[in-house]
Amino acid sequence: MRERYPELVAELVRLLRDAGEPELAVEVRDVPYHGACDCGDDFCRSIRTAGRPGRGPYGEGHRCVPLRPDQGMLNLDVVHGRIAFIEILDRPPLR
Repeated sequence: MRERYPELVAELVRLLRDAGEPELAVEVRDVPYHGACDCGDDFCRSIRTAGRPGRGPYGEGHRCVPLRPDQGMLNLDVVHGRIAFIEILDRPPLR
């Protein structure tokens, strides 16, 4: 994902460090891109970084890491310490 969205990854690294999540700040640099969210909402720019969990919640080992960007919303779904989904809402299209 770093090659595809370098500005987003740099922002996530900074925000994760600020949130006291140094391990995730390192991991996000090499997280894979599994595709864009297909929810169809025009305000959603979210990215899958792991395979889909199925038709329900992630289950045991899941936690949500809310971040504080200057614009919009950024939240990470982390499953057993690995970033599985980057929720990106109310932000301009990714470049």
